[in-house]
Amino acid sequence: LYRVHLTEAQRAVLQLRTRDTQLMPRTRDRLEMVRLADAGWSIPRSSVHLRQSEKRVRYWVKRLFGGRL
Repeated sequence: LYRVHLTEAQRAVLQLRTRDTQLMPRTRDRLEMVRLADAGWSIPRSSVHLRQSEKRVRYWVKRLFGGRL
């Protein structure tokens, strides 16, 4: 189980970045993976919601946090 705990400042930055109209859809999905992990969603639940494999969701959540999980 990967637990992500963002600060309010990090959540604000994440929200701003996901609203960027120039952002590529796959980048938006990756940011959404982190947002869902912070909201307490499990990897399997997030993968179904985003229509991605569990392996991919787990990889990106772990990668975006640089092993700080």
